[in-house]
Amino acid sequence: CAVPQPREIGAGALLWGPGLGGTWPRTCLVGPDWPCAVVTISLIVGISAAWIVYVAETAGALFAAVGVLSTLLTLLCFCKTAFSDPGIQAKQPVLVVDESSANIVCPHCNVYRARGTFHCLMCNACVERLDHHCPWTGKCIGRRTIRYFRAFLGMLSLHIVFVIISIGVRFIESADASLGT
Repeated sequence: CAVPQPREIGAGALLWGPGLGGTWPRTCLVGPDWPCAVVTISLIVGISAAWIVYVAETAGALFAAVGVLSTLLTLLCFCKTAFSDPGIQAKQPVLVVDESSANIVCPHCNVYRARGTFHCLMCNACVERLDHHCPWTGKCIGRRTIRYFRAFLGMLSLHIVFVIISIGVRFIESADASLGT
């Protein structure tokens, strides 16, 4: 049984799936900054696991369930962002370059690009409606991943607020218990 080799797409790699246009988990397309994505996942999992062990365990089942659910939803949104195709323009070689098509031919890729598509120098690819290159996700945020990215930011913010509030509540409870009130 041969293990399929990753296919280069710009500076990223398609680890599995049918190719461009797919979303995770059916497709896994990593960007050039994939080590940063691994660090991001490690931070989310590590901090959340420490919270579950040290805070949620003593706070009760409801706190633990909400914390685990918010961790899983945050990771789901992150994976949809980090491992899906952001909208990379398929390479179609330019056969004839004339003056009228010069503004739609990427000077870096030498391919036709749709209106609203921009070249990312980090990913070495043209991305539809490129928002920005995000090192934390390891790739570009474009037309196909912007909604997942926004969901990730929202879930991460809610998760952080929940963790901070629950740590504060736990701290106050332990302070009250040590004072004997």
